Amino acid sequence: MIVQRASNLLKRLLAPRDGPIILMYHRVGAPPCDPAQLAVTADNLAQQIEALKARRTIVPLGWLAERRARGLPVDGTAVITFDDGYADVLHNGLPVLARLDCPATIFLATGTIGTVTNMWWDVLARLLLASETLPAEIEVALPGRRHRIAIEQGSARSRARAYGWISEAVRPLVSAARDAVVEDLARQIRGGREDISSDRLMTPEEILQWHRKGMFDIGAHTVSHASLTALPAAAQHAEIAESCRACAALTGEAPTSFAYPYGHHDPRAVHAAASAGISAAVTTEKRKVRASEHPLTLPRYYVGNWQADDFAMRLSL
Repeated sequence: MIVQRASNLLKRLLAPRDGPIILMYHRVGAPPCDPAQLAVTADNLAQQIEALKARRTIVPLGWLAERRARGLPVDGTAVITFDDGYADVLHNGLPVLARLDCPATIFLATGTIGTVTNMWWDVLARLLLASETLPAEIEVALPGRRHRIAIEQGSARSRARAYGWISEAVRPLVSAARDAVVEDLARQIRGGREDISSDRLMTPEEILQWHRKGMFDIGAHTVSHASLTALPAAAQHAEIAESCRACAALTGEAPTSFAYPYGHHDPRAVHAAASAGISAAVTTEKRKVRASEHPLTLPRYYVGNWQADDFAMRLSL
């Protein structure tokens, strides 16, 4: 009886009443320091995909974009996407997706692909939240000003506040300034920056292991994971176009999809995406895809490390 009620609840909550949905993932695994809750375990990913397939047809992003462009029906579908290009998506996520015959697109922040450099938020999180000790005061060297933050020793809340404030402060900075802030904090806290293999992005060889056109596709995600709305038009165009060229060099095929980092976009960024040959671009706006939706500003639902029932409940919103 309980199992049947749970099954009926899933079917009701995931009923495709309002058009397609696009889901946004980042990582597959259980990293020890994940304050932004970007990671989903392989077990929960499997539960989520199975629950989703019970009510919807999971399709490639390119299929959805083409059908919408031709005015063909797309109700009852869902798309799976992963941002950034973390290696754990390949090693922990691909086996789940392949077993469940689930297509997916991964958007690559191409400037970090094939390097040992971790994403800035992972480095910052480990510095502020995972270091054994912190100075009583840290100095944040933002462009044109310096900000001092007192750290209450032994207080996880004090560390979390510092992490949140600094993350918000550096997110809109151009990549050179953003990275300089993180490097300076690393010197203050640990004597230098440390990048770890468990937080790395894919190598070019791993991208080829992932890439299977029509099943496991590649999209662009800028070069430096820049907040595009903070950049002038020329820099927006360069970030998007260079990322597309890098994706094409990696796979031999020009990407047709793009994800705006942090979801930040404006008319100039949309124009730059179109100029780069993008036919489907996704944001982080949390809702279903409407029939009138512009193909270069498609909404997506963030997905956390939820079990099937919680996943279904949240998708019903």
